[in-house]
Amino acid sequence: MPLRLLLLFALASLILMASDQKLLPNCCEPKSEKLAQSKVKALVKQTEPIHAPCCADMLHISGTVVLAISVDPQGNVACVQSLSGHPLIIGVAIDSVRQWKFEPYTSHGVKKTFCGQVALRFQANEYGLKYKII
Repeated sequence: MPLRLLLLFALASLILMASDQKLLPNCCEPKSEKLAQSKVKALVKQTEPIHAPCCADMLHISGTVVLAISVDPQGNVACVQSLSGHPLIIGVAIDSVRQWKFEPYTSHGVKKTFCGQVALRFQANEYGLKYKII
């Protein structure tokens, strides 16, 4: 009986500890260079517009979406995962960022894959969705 109680207590403690830790998206390959958000922003070459989903414009939603991205050596987005943001906007932000183009990242003259985070501040109104990379 005391052993069962001890096991139950240990299991409950592990569950509580696991729920306190956020699981980070695994968008970054082990061989990718991990860049700071400011360096990722500087490499943005071409962005696609983010089209507001149904009702976002009527609700005048605003806020920030943070995405984890991985970019291949040619500057194409290989992976996008959400870290935070408004649920109505996350899906369209991911779809749009997948279409972005980046300047190839070079290290010692060699093009490399890189990963990092992109933060988008957005505001939806009756005229559409405006966003800015921050």
